[in-house]
Amino acid sequence: MGFPQISFQVRTRSAASPDEIARRVGKVLGCGFVPSSDRMFEPGEALEAFALGLHITIRHDPEIPEGAQRTYMVMGMLRGDLEARWGDDAPTISITEYLLGLLRLCDGPDWYAPTLEEQLQEAGLPAE
Repeated sequence: MGFPQISFQVRTRSAASPDEIARRVGKVLGCGFVPSSDRMFEPGEALEAFALGLHITIRHDPEIPEGAQRTYMVMGMLRGDLEARWGDDAPTISITEYLLGLLRLCDGPDWYAPTLEEQLQEAGLPAE
């Protein structure tokens, strides 16, 4: 059995810029965000940071123009270079509730955990 790993996913709706959201999240988490070089994102589509062995990303729907209300998704998962070494049988522990509390206490009450329905809709899958 592999070591347990952690992950999280929190959201906020805001008209702030991606850089402002990154500054706020970075202040709470103690890390700095830069434009993502991950192949799963188009250039300029996401910001990323690395902390506690996690790859943390901030992204939003690029179709929604700057200055408009957007849903920002902040997700953390095991860094890709560690994932294969951890093994497929490694249990994942969600720290979403911890991060949610931290962001609400240190940044504001607008942070929330996405529902399963919201996640399925974003993935283009039918809600159960």
